[in-house]
Amino acid sequence: MIKSLSLRVQLIGMALIVALLALVCAGVALYFLERANAREQLTQELNSTARLLANRSSAALVFLDDVTAQENLQALQDLDQVRLVCLFDSSPRLFASYAPTGDSLARCADIVRSTIDPPGIVRVTVPVISKDVTAGSLVLISTTKPLQDRMWAQRTSLAIALGSAFLLATAIAVRLQRSIVEPISLVRDVATSVIETGDFGLRAPALGSKEVGKLASSFNAMLDTIARQNHELAQSETYTRRLFHDSPIPQYVLDSQTGLCIDCNQAAVAIHGFSRSEELIGKSTADFSSEYQPDGQSSTSWYQRSLQRLRTKTGTVSGEWLFQRANNVQWEGMVHAMLLSLNGREMIHVSVQDITQRKRAEADLNQLNLDLESRVNARTSELAKANSSLVAAMDTLKHTQSELLQRDKLASLGALVAGVAHELNTPLGNSILVATSLGLAAQNLGKGMREGTLTKSGAATMIEQLTEGTALMTRNLERASELIVNFKQVAVDQTSEKRRSFDLGQVLQEVIETLQPQFKHTPHTVSVDAPEGLAMDSYPGPLGQVITNLVMNGLIHAFDASRPGTMAVVARISEGDSVELIVRDTGRGIAPEHLSKVFDPFFTTRLGQGGSGLGLHIVYNIVVSTLGGDIRVHSEVGAGTTFTLHFPMNAPLAKHPVEDA
Repeated sequence: MIKSLSLRVQLIGMALIVALLALVCAGVALYFLERANAREQLTQELNSTARLLANRSSAALVFLDDVTAQENLQALQDLDQVRLVCLFDSSPRLFASYAPTGDSLARCADIVRSTIDPPGIVRVTVPVISKDVTAGSLVLISTTKPLQDRMWAQRTSLAIALGSAFLLATAIAVRLQRSIVEPISLVRDVATSVIETGDFGLRAPALGSKEVGKLASSFNAMLDTIARQNHELAQSETYTRRLFHDSPIPQYVLDSQTGLCIDCNQAAVAIHGFSRSEELIGKSTADFSSEYQPDGQSSTSWYQRSLQRLRTKTGTVSGEWLFQRANNVQWEGMVHAMLLSLNGREMIHVSVQDITQRKRAEADLNQLNLDLESRVNARTSELAKANSSLVAAMDTLKHTQSELLQRDKLASLGALVAGVAHELNTPLGNSILVATSLGLAAQNLGKGMREGTLTKSGAATMIEQLTEGTALMTRNLERASELIVNFKQVAVDQTSEKRRSFDLGQVLQEVIETLQPQFKHTPHTVSVDAPEGLAMDSYPGPLGQVITNLVMNGLIHAFDASRPGTMAVVARISEGDSVELIVRDTGRGIAPEHLSKVFDPFFTTRLGQGGSGLGLHIVYNIVVSTLGGDIRVHSEVGAGTTFTLHFPMNAPLAKHPVEDA
């Protein structure tokens, strides 16, 4: 159906379609970019407000001044978009709250249980810091009404801008089709006239040097070719009889003394713009030549000099000549002149070839070369700018990766603190309970002695209870002390990259001890197998980070909650002064198509479910860059995964040594 439309309609339609698509794509891109910027700005404003309110509430939270805390929260009542503010202490326990609707207590309780915000709601959570200690947290919930108002205004502006741009594109498309279709129509009219009249001497008008002009020139050249072919076809029949007059090559004979044309063929008549040979015969070279030649000399003096060359040389001369047709249109020709004599009369035989098109083609080619050189220079400049942008982007990426590595360390330490704190609750709680029971037994023993009601058997029973309670409390306190010592060493190691000598088995055991709380409420187990006395001079902090990431990665990705799984950390001495460390699990394994990507940054199969895709990338960087080793992974679906690490006992010197803490 499109092919049946006129060229005019097709040009306008295609131009409008392209313009509309470009405008719609640009509008959609601008809209979503503005939406993202507006949402980010709203989140930053809420974060700033929440941090300010948290700073103001820190003193009230530390001194348990709930009245002041409530007044601080109610200071947000002038912000219409605020729907709920909750202040929690470190327990976390709700300390103060504010909501315009008045049901803040129930809604704050829902916040603790909920992890997903409903649409149209933005939630920010900031810690309440007092003297570098986290005293609690503050949660601020707001609607996205400012964002919606801003996006409504943006949509209106975009609609107006796109409508105006589309109207402008329509006007440009109409003007463009006129500049293309109308010149083509002129060429079409000439073609129609040639078909109807059979006159191949008709020519399309000159339409400039652009594409349409080249089309007209090519059309004229085609007419020249057709006319010449027709002429050559007729000439082939009587070639031997009428070699001169029917020759397709323009030829004429001049009187050398006067320069007048005394004979010519039809081709010469045509090329000079005449219709009959009588119009050319009797004219001098000045009549069908430009007044001046390209070098600035007059045609008459040029003719005299050429005649002199003919007489003094071999009798033939070739060169370019600037002619002028009867309609005063100039054209360039290649002239081949030959001196001859007939009945004592000196004459010049001239054959001419029109090289106007060739000259134009050469000029166009030169211009094309200049344009091409300009494009190459412009493209080179663009590539240089793009290279600079890539270098800057690479620097930014390296900086971002460094920040993400530090954040991942702190996140691991945070999880470690939470697990150890939970694990300490049991022995410390038991110790408090036993201490309370011992105190009560001691009071009963003293009361019996004072009142004289204490019997020998009763005293023996109480002493036995005191002995058992003391032993039980001692075991619980020793367990708590062991946990604290292990946590202290692992925490110090993971928050620094200080190099020191250490026992590999002891470090591995300490790291796994601190990770045991993560396995406590799961059916999975983790074990360590390392030889005693395996001394190393390396970086226990980065090594602990590697073990933590591998174990937690396996706990998160490898196992199903319904089926028990096991993890094993095995260390042994390898060839030379190196260590082989194996971390294997009996989990679900890694799919073959994912196996080659596990160490790539930001690759994760749990996108949107808490996975950052940086854990194994950080492991790879630490093993290769810091520990000076290598890491390989082997996995079979359904049979588990094995990570094998090799690194020297004496780590290589760091490129950027870390100062001792």
